Amino acid sequence: MSRLSVWLLASGFLITGTLGYMTWVGFQPVTSPSSSIQPVPVKETQRQTYSANTVVTHSASVKETAGEFTRLVSPGQKLAATDSAEAETSVADLCARFLSIAELSDPSDRDLKLQEFAASLSNEAMGMLLNRLVEMKPNASAIELRNALVRLWTGSEPASAAEWVMHLPGGEAASELLNQVAITWANDDLDSAVNWVDKLPEEDQRKNVVRTAISYEAARSDALTAVTLAAQIPEAQGGGQVLDHAVRQWAANTPDAALSWASQITDQSLREKLIAAISVEWSAKDPMAAGRLAVTSLNAGKAQNDAIVAIVQRWAKRDPQAASAWVNRFPAGTLKQDAIENIAMVVKSQ
Repeated sequence: MSRLSVWLLASGFLITGTLGYMTWVGFQPVTSPSSSIQPVPVKETQRQTYSANTVVTHSASVKETAGEFTRLVSPGQKLAATDSAEAETSVADLCARFLSIAELSDPSDRDLKLQEFAASLSNEAMGMLLNRLVEMKPNASAIELRNALVRLWTGSEPASAAEWVMHLPGGEAASELLNQVAITWANDDLDSAVNWVDKLPEEDQRKNVVRTAISYEAARSDALTAVTLAAQIPEAQGGGQVLDHAVRQWAANTPDAALSWASQITDQSLREKLIAAISVEWSAKDPMAAGRLAVTSLNAGKAQNDAIVAIVQRWAKRDPQAASAWVNRFPAGTLKQDAIENIAMVVKSQ
């Protein structure tokens, strides 16, 4: 029994959904002469959306996918395998198995059969099968299947899945699948996933793609790791947005710790931006403390005004009288007027 079979039987696989969707294109591949898994050209021309928790949804589209599989291979073409039984399995045979799974009417049964199907493949066979999926002109079923298979593979053999995906040529599919591997690995074993990205060469632009995916995943459970990764991503590659998300998630749970970390940032503009974000998140638990932070730690200007108005809006939903009493202590001016107007709008909408 393969390692994937054991893993599925022991833990009961639950297909992991992604947190969100991001697109990166144009990354240069890193090749390794020693790799046993070789990529094939990507021929995608457009992206189609899908539900991350759905394996296959349209049997008609699935038939098209199976036909595309058959077209891509010669009759009798064999997959690399670790046992003699699998060595007799051709890509066409795998297409037929996939089609029979896709046509199952019960989604639970269909997902289980897909897991069993994945468990029957060695690392070499899985890599070759996924290469065919990447090579195909994408449709919804092909995208769903390949992403589900990549998540299954990463769940049991993350290093092998990562090696395969890093040898794909650049493009939309490669970016999406790299994201799938990074998120799944981080969800299962964050420390190992971070160790993987740390070892990637800095000159490889995909390193920041992986950092982004892992940071978003880590923000749910390990805020310090999330912000540490996010802080290494250049602004041009979305680093500011990733860092803002990580800090907000941290502040929602432990605002004092988030504030202590953000206060050490030497870049004044970035420090104030993050403290403003922390103050707004803090207001959900302690609006008075959040307001005090915004008033005392931010310089007068747009960042401070926006933070205070956001705090007042949240506060007014819970206790409009307390929010009004706090705002009434402001000196006359645009900020006080904006805050009063926002409280009035909140009260009117309730």
